[in-house]
Amino acid sequence: MSRNALILRSCAARTLKLALRSVPTAEQRRSVGGMMEATAVDQDAKKARPRPMRINMNATKCYAVWSAVDELKLQVVEDDTVECDIYWFDVAKSAPIEWHTSLTPDQIINQLYGTEVIGRKDSLARNIQSMQETWKEGFDFTPRTWVLPSGRASLVEAMRGAAACSHKTFIVKPSLGGKGEGIRLLMSPELVPQREQIIVQEYIEKPLLMEGFKFDLRLYVLVTSCSPLRVFLYGDGLVRLSTVPYLPPVKDNLDDVYMHLTNYSINRHSAGFKECDDPDKGSKRSVKFLMNWMETRGYKAADVWKQIEDVMVKTLIVAQPHLQEAYSKSRPSATRGDKSFQILGCDVLIDENLKVWLLEVNRSPSFASSMSKMDFHIKHGLVKDALQMVLASNGGTEAKQCSTPQTDYVQIYPSLDSDRQSVYTRMLKDSSELKRQKEFLKWRPPGLETWVNSSST
Repeated sequence: MSRNALILRSCAARTLKLALRSVPTAEQRRSVGGMMEATAVDQDAKKARPRPMRINMNATKCYAVWSAVDELKLQVVEDDTVECDIYWFDVAKSAPIEWHTSLTPDQIINQLYGTEVIGRKDSLARNIQSMQETWKEGFDFTPRTWVLPSGRASLVEAMRGAAACSHKTFIVKPSLGGKGEGIRLLMSPELVPQREQIIVQEYIEKPLLMEGFKFDLRLYVLVTSCSPLRVFLYGDGLVRLSTVPYLPPVKDNLDDVYMHLTNYSINRHSAGFKECDDPDKGSKRSVKFLMNWMETRGYKAADVWKQIEDVMVKTLIVAQPHLQEAYSKSRPSATRGDKSFQILGCDVLIDENLKVWLLEVNRSPSFASSMSKMDFHIKHGLVKDALQMVLASNGGTEAKQCSTPQTDYVQIYPSLDSDRQSVYTRMLKDSSELKRQKEFLKWRPPGLETWVNSSST
């Protein structure tokens, strides 16, 4: 063999030896393969793992809301310049229209623009009265109401007629405001205010009493979508008692607010007010306790609860056409109708015949809890459950984070009862038609004034 051939053969042998050194053994291949597979799994897990939902809480100070957010492990963002998934606004800090219109299509806010259509007492009365013209018995769940100052003459006439037959009592409420401010009882038409923006209602003189005290219910209604309408009723709430034993109204006790009014903001200043952690004691109790209390006394609590559900649905049916229009204007970029939601506080009273009366709708109920553990437990629960449901209904990471949540909210619209839902569907159609007719009556074709003037000359 030549010298050159020997050199080439030697180089090839060294190259082969180096190549064999670089080939991993079977054990090394298994080890490396496992590391590569583990790395791939970790990367897939990171992709699959949803990031915590971001919520802006700068406009709320309520501990019940903060504790609910903490329990759901949502990421609180304090910087307004950081993009969030959801914004929460408190009672005193209603979101301006600019907040709504500036939101991206996927961002969520806890306020439905336009709820003043039922949140204002005068607007609620007018819209209920409009539906009463078509559905006389279906919308008879509010006391007879007059909106002033426009309805003052009709009210005075009705009061004089009532005075001739019996000593009927009327209750005056400001169109705006809450916490019982400005509310008073009267019997004489001469005491009716002249120019104030108020409503006057027939006073329900025979309420159902608990231990001799008048009471009302604060119920919580969650609207997760206005188009299509989707409404839920929370399974618990607050029973608010007056602090002076009830007596039918006479001139001598008309000014006793602790007897006739049930507002917590008023009665907490009474010497008879009792704060208690138990849901079955004190001046503020739970709705679940009330239902049990009624059953033990022979009342059909289930029938009362069905009435409550019915009243809540019909109240939102009145509002739906207005909410849908407001939503389309305030959330123009949203492709779905569930990017704004709201928890409404609805106050009802039960009379001695177990008829449920709607008193008012609070579009921004306070979630600030009193010193009572029961009060905090109810508000914490309804906020947490509402957030779970809203996040779960929006798909994507929200659904993975809060899929099929177990909550105390029960869907009341659409109703699971097909016969009842059929009636609700017709009512909603009539509500939309009434709104359309009102807008038509206000509309004037361009140039109409010129045409009228020229025709009359």
